[in-house]
Amino acid sequence: MKRQKTLFDLFRDNAHKLEETPSRQSWQRLEARLDRHRQHSRMLSIRQFAVAAAVGGIVLLAALFSMLTDRGHAITYHIETLDRNEVNEEALEALALSKRFEEGKPASFAEGRVGQKLVPR
Repeated sequence: MKRQKTLFDLFRDNAHKLEETPSRQSWQRLEARLDRHRQHSRMLSIRQFAVAAAVGGIVLLAALFSMLTDRGHAITYHIETLDRNEVNEEALEALALSKRFEEGKPASFAEGRVGQKLVPR
């Protein structure tokens, strides 16, 4: 509480200094500094806009270049008919098992003894 009272007393005692008017030369120097600051702020905002536009242009050019170069290298796919004799039977059984698993049908497994192999049904 004592500190607040002291601070209040300082303001009250120095109130006459707050009402003093600065000299004309001081005002002119202050205005000149403010004008330089405003010009600097305008230049900074123009510079930021220019940098953002340049980055956007580079990104746009990179995207266009990427689209144009990928057209010549497009991969095409086609379906081949396989001969049943060329296909591995174990691979077909594994494929059938994975399809049943994806459909949510549980696969039945029988436990065996040592030396036996687990195969899909």
